[in-house]
Amino acid sequence: CLQHCSSSNPFANQVPQVGFFGMRGLDLETSAWRCVGDARRCADCHLQAQSGRDDVVSCQWYCTDCWNRRHTRHPLCLYYSGEARALRAQVAVCFANSVFGPGDPRPLATSAELSESGLCPALLLPHGAFANSGFVAAHGFQLLRNRRFSVAVVVGNNHRAQHKVALSDVTWETPLGPVEPEMEFVDELRSRGYPVNRQVHAQEHSIENQLPFLVSIRPGVRLVPIGVGAVDLAAASRIAGDIAALVAKCGDEVVLLGTTDFSHEGPAYGGVHMTVEGVTALTRTKDAPLLHAVKCMDAARLLELGKRSSMCGAGAAAVLLLACQTLGWTTSRLLKYNVNTEISPDYSTTGFAAFSFTATTL
Repeated sequence: CLQHCSSSNPFANQVPQVGFFGMRGLDLETSAWRCVGDARRCADCHLQAQSGRDDVVSCQWYCTDCWNRRHTRHPLCLYYSGEARALRAQVAVCFANSVFGPGDPRPLATSAELSESGLCPALLLPHGAFANSGFVAAHGFQLLRNRRFSVAVVVGNNHRAQHKVALSDVTWETPLGPVEPEMEFVDELRSRGYPVNRQVHAQEHSIENQLPFLVSIRPGVRLVPIGVGAVDLAAASRIAGDIAALVAKCGDEVVLLGTTDFSHEGPAYGGVHMTVEGVTALTRTKDAPLLHAVKCMDAARLLELGKRSSMCGAGAAAVLLLACQTLGWTTSRLLKYNVNTEISPDYSTTGFAAFSFTATTL
């Protein structure tokens, strides 16, 4: 149904703005509904404009140009090259490597080759350095290369902040170009009580490290960034239920990703100095029950084990598992697992794994 616009513009009445979840046009300052054609004054440049965004943090309205200038999340580039050409080469090597990666050097699929129903509705991926973690992650992204999608919901880990959930509503810059947020999805989550916290995402790399792959395989993809910190099973279940409901409403246009790294061992993480072989074996031993919990999609067990391990991202992984169960994606598959020292020898280790989750078939 149409809403009546509060604008004085006589030509603006009853003009809806439609997206994934229906109309948008609520003025956060006045609580009045406004149509898309109504001009407003920007809080920054103070000029009248017809296109712009409400800032849910400051409750100010900005024209599109001022919003983009003020509200952009700049890349950290801690684990991959900040130069576009070099980064494209890094991503290509991750796909093409046949020892640790999937060994697929093919170029990206053309529009005609994309499938409406892809092979993989959901993935759990690592977020370490592209020099080692990237090969493992490529096994997951490989399954998305021929899938037609326009939105990626990415559930990442909050390493530094223990906020249960933090959304982001800004453009994420990458060396390969900007990634715009899918605001219909973000707004729906915000309306369910989950806060926008740009500061949490500004220094967090777990979601950022997925973007070069996503932009490479699907230019123009829009992002729903969801940072998850320390959560118990009840909180994880609530978050997962809300995500699953919105993913189901969007259909095949959306892919669901989660990200976690597994055990961290060795002197860089406060552990004892061991041989490369010794620390690698220790990491594999400690990762075994964690990997089993993910494979069995046992979120409760994973959260319990996560409290006693050096896994970073148990909360994000649990949310992904629970969302997949709600959506009926209960066939799990371990695509690849490696300890970083098996790829590039070191005295400190991290376990990296890629899982896929698909609908159960009879």
